[in-house]
Formats: sequence, structure tokens, C-alpha cells
Amino acid sequence: MATVRLKTRLFNRISFFPERGLSNDIAEAPAYRLLLRLVLFESHAEPIKQTALDYEDKRKTDAVVDTGSAFSVFSYRTWKSVEKEIRWLKRPTKIDGSEYMVTVLGGRWAYRLGRIRLAAFDDRANWFEPVWTLALFLENVPDAPNVNILGLGSSFFKHRQLRHAGYDPGELPIWWLEDVRE
Repeated sequence: MATVRLKTRLFNRISFFPERGLSNDIAEAPAYRLLLRLVLFESHAEPIKQTALDYEDKRKTDAVVDTGSAFSVFSYRTWKSVEKEIRWLKRPTKIDGSEYMVTVLGGRWAYRLGRIRLAAFDDRANWFEPVWTLALFLENVPDAPNVNILGLGSSFFKHRQLRHAGYDPGELPIWWLEDVRE
């Protein structure tokens, strides 16, 4: 069974009031983001190298694993350098001539729809072989977010599961993405 360890980053702290009678103080709980390291593959039948670490840096990126998102979203800065690898999907022109928009990360952004081959890897040279996934690719707008999102609706997560595996010495949660194929 293939496994890849996700990176855990402290994103924010969430304030809340503890149970009544314990204290009037506001307590805080850490809010973490799970990041998956990805390689963006060529669209044609590229021979697969020994490990994902063998690929050039322009093909590597981090993506937030978003358990509430059905779609994956890639920032313009990420996909521009591998644009020729994306299979763009045609959409009908909107009657009013406006662009297709997605609401994500606190704003509305124009996007293009396409498919790209992704593989996940970690610093221990574990990795999943590439699979095609459908994604929204944000257009080049100055204030568009520079964050990549890998939504759980992606075909990348088919036959895979997230597993919590305790805490590291720095008290960060350890998460693994695992194959569940038999």
C-alpha cells in the first residue's frame, strides 16, 4: 500500500469560550492546514522517473487539502510555467459575454477549466504515481490568491484515505494519505 505524509502548518488560532464554570477567559485552539506536495506532470506519455524528487522544481508545488471543496484550484503563478501540460476544456460562451467565475478564498475570480496529471510525494521519497484530475485554473489577476487547493472531490483521492497518526515531537499532528486499493 502506497503512503505519503502530508505537511502540517499552523494556519491560525481559533478563539472560543470554554465550558461554563471553568473560566471567563477566552481559550484558543490551533487551526492547521494539511499540505500535499505535488508534481505537475507532462500531458503526454512521459516516462515516470524513479521518484518525484527527480523532477525539476518548476513542476513541484504545495496544495492545501480542502475537505470541503469538491474542486481543485491552482493559482496562475503555479500553472503558468506548465501551461502546455494542461488539457483545456472548452465551455460554451456565456450569453452575456462575461467570464466564468468561482468564489474561493474570500473573493470571486475568473478561471479556466482543464485537466492535469498530478502525483503526490513527500520528503521521504514516498509517492503516488500520476493521475488525471479536473481543476479550475485561476486567471492572471493581480489580487488573485497564490494558493493551490486540492479538493476531496478530485479523482486524485479515489481509493485513498486520510489517516491521523499521532503527533510529532513539535506537537504538530501527523497525517498520511494512503491507498486503500486491494
